[in-house]
Amino acid sequence: MGRIVMAFMTYLIRRGATWHFRFRLPDDLRGKVAPNRIPDHLGKLVNRKAGSFKHEITESLRTSDNSIARARVGVLISDSEFLVRDARRFLTEGAPRTLSPEVVEYLATRRVHELLAHDDALRVKGLGLDLRPMRHAALAGLTIGGSPPETIPVTGVAAKPQGMTVDDWELLSFATDRGNDQLKVGVAFGRAPDWVQQALAEALADRRVLIDPDSAEWRELERAFLGATQQAFQAMQSRNSGIFAPTPSKPLDPAEKLGPHLSEAFAAWKTGALVPGAKVPAANSAAEAEYAVRRFRELYGDVRIGAITREQARGFRDSLWRLPTRLPETIERLRLPDILARSDLGRFPRRAPGTLGKHITLISSIVEKAARAHDLAFKGTGWANPFNGLRPEVQSERERQSFQPDELEALFGSPIYATGARPRGGAGEASFWLPLLGLLTGARLGELCQLRLCDVKLNGQAGLYLDIGTSGGRTVKTATSRRRIPLHPALMEIGFPAYLAVRRSETRIEDDLLFSGLAVRGGRAPGAQWSKWFSRWRTEHLKLASEEERKDFHSFRHTFKDMCREAAIEEEVHDALTGHAGGGVGRRYGNAGVPLAVLTEAVARIKVPDVVARLRWMTVIDKP
Repeated sequence: MGRIVMAFMTYLIRRGATWHFRFRLPDDLRGKVAPNRIPDHLGKLVNRKAGSFKHEITESLRTSDNSIARARVGVLISDSEFLVRDARRFLTEGAPRTLSPEVVEYLATRRVHELLAHDDALRVKGLGLDLRPMRHAALAGLTIGGSPPETIPVTGVAAKPQGMTVDDWELLSFATDRGNDQLKVGVAFGRAPDWVQQALAEALADRRVLIDPDSAEWRELERAFLGATQQAFQAMQSRNSGIFAPTPSKPLDPAEKLGPHLSEAFAAWKTGALVPGAKVPAANSAAEAEYAVRRFRELYGDVRIGAITREQARGFRDSLWRLPTRLPETIERLRLPDILARSDLGRFPRRAPGTLGKHITLISSIVEKAARAHDLAFKGTGWANPFNGLRPEVQSERERQSFQPDELEALFGSPIYATGARPRGGAGEASFWLPLLGLLTGARLGELCQLRLCDVKLNGQAGLYLDIGTSGGRTVKTATSRRRIPLHPALMEIGFPAYLAVRRSETRIEDDLLFSGLAVRGGRAPGAQWSKWFSRWRTEHLKLASEEERKDFHSFRHTFKDMCREAAIEEEVHDALTGHAGGGVGRRYGNAGVPLAVLTEAVARIKVPDVVARLRWMTVIDKP
């Protein structure tokens, strides 16, 4: 342990009362001249004014506490090592390729085919130009002897003449010669005409690929497109001179071996249509997956799943790891490269390894299932999932923890409970009741936020209980999550029955949400925004935050389990209350589930904290 602390201390310096992070760049980069064009995410390593790599990176850790500084410096060390590795790769290999040489060759061959196929169609149909009246008027009725026929006959065509007119032929010859002259200039000066570059941009857009126009890869594509266009125009000139020039066959698109675009794979996965028998993902999972897919596309475009490289998968993981959480809306809606290029990201919280792992798992699952659905492994591409093995390691000590007594005092002694305050993001009465229900039922936040009025039920002997299930479109995490949770007597004393009565007086519809402020927005599950609000309120307003602990709403569930153990409730019973799958074969014998009466008796044995026992809900609350 001492070695780890000493290693971290080499990256820490103190300026005044504040600790700072310092990372010295390795000798092969430190002070060396930097390329004029460098990927945006490597800008942190470069002194733009001097045009060279920095000697070191420094960043304020915004704390005077050495233990907090050590906790924060770990991710910065990892982030800086990622940047050094990427800088070395960029200097030796250049920017990673987006398109394989096979695809570049295909795009060039297709360009020749499309231009000549279009020319074929034009010569068969013609434009129908007829400037004879104008010529006759200009020549005062004189005719030009020995002129070619006004139409070129087409075999098998009925009486109405079709094909190129003389005027069509002259216009096409003029346009072809002019275009070929521009192409010769483009070859001589090494830059394709604008109309060729536009055609290239459209070809890439058709494949949903993003390539920097200033990159070496773009210049390679530009040369290939320029050469293909010149080849087609030379063939068209030969045709204008009466020399036969065949149209090559349409080439086979290599992408047909690479499966659907990522967006198409996601759309099929979201509806459960990707593979037979697949489940429709829960709303939260679909929203998280959509976020991951969107961020990947912002980096690399909407590529086909079989074209995603290991380099891109690793780059996506590393970029997402550098992306902070709780960004303001004005920053959050920017493209990922634009966000990572900002210099003010250090003031926002770091992404948890578990959250990053969830995004990698989701996009990996989508790609894996789409590849299986389209048999990529059997199409000679040597396909393997590029996201395999890229999940970050999550240390066991970072598991969520229970709330301590002093933290519960701060939570339930806050203005929400002391003076009836209702903060803007707390969704009205949800800000009062959700923490209490989380503490005294052990239910997950998603389960509580989906509750409808009809899900709070009354049993003659057991009293009020929550019916956690899937009716009414609700979702649960696992099969064992379907359960009944008796409400603790303390909730009755605090005033939950009174709240129920008030809520039912507001609506006669029993299918309405128990907490009306938790409306579904943007396809996300009820309470998604509330969860973010609770984290901000707990950390920013109550100052209940620690770099070395992981606590959030789910910590109420851990606290409930602790209270169950303190009340000497059998593991089988408190597992039934929280919806955990219990161990042991014996639990699968006899009637399924623990009787409601047993659950009710067990809940009543739980001793609630004094700060909670003193609370009372007011039927009329003055909002600040």
